[in-house]
Amino acid sequence: MVISTLVVDGWSGRPAAGVSVRLDRLGHDRWRMVAAGSTGSDGRVAELGGLGREDLGLYRMTFETNAYFAELGLAAANAEITMTFTLARVDERYELALLITPFMYVICRQP
Repeated sequence: MVISTLVVDGWSGRPAAGVSVRLDRLGHDRWRMVAAGSTGSDGRVAELGGLGREDLGLYRMTFETNAYFAELGLAAANAEITMTFTLARVDERYELALLITPFMYVICRQP
């Protein structure tokens, strides 16, 4: 099972490079970080941790967008964006796509 992400800057129409991404898993009533990375020049983090069959469960992916927009000289309405999702099958690839602007965002799971 592979988890990846793609971040696109809707303000500029380009991939969002340098966005910090953190993947956490809920276990025993608390979140723990399982992987972290930053988007490359193509706006992607190709793989956030190689997960196995025992790793099914509730996850959250957090994107730190404030620093990204600050570097562009823009103030962001959202300092970070979080999506919580369930990994229910080991035979699927999970790619979360995020479209960001300083004022709004859209996030979805790519099929």
